[in-house]
Amino acid sequence: MGAAALAFLIVSAGQAFASSQLSDEFAACTGRLRAQLEFQWLMSDPASDRTALRSQAMASLLDTMIAPENSARLFAARIEAKHAHSALLHRGVFNEDIRDAAWARQRAEEQISNCTGLLLI
Repeated sequence: MGAAALAFLIVSAGQAFASSQLSDEFAACTGRLRAQLEFQWLMSDPASDRTALRSQAMASLLDTMIAPENSARLFAARIEAKHAHSALLHRGVFNEDIRDAAWARQRAEEQISNCTGLLLI
């Protein structure tokens, strides 16, 4: 195999890996934002309108990245992240351990901030 062909394979593999990492991140963020939105609805939080827009935007970005061979894996990652974030939000509010509740709220805020940082809205 020539050097040019080897370089092409390395670059292609790197791009596929980067794309996979990004689609994994978008899947997790789509799940987290949906959990955030549902929790805000539960708590009658007026921020839910903005979160709904962000959730829809993230889901649209994810939809553009899904390749048929990755759709099941990304859907599973999205659902897993949604459940994990929901548990974190509930832990932060409905928890008798004040320190643990504060940690959970801070972690949930960090995760949502990381996700919304990927959006322009």
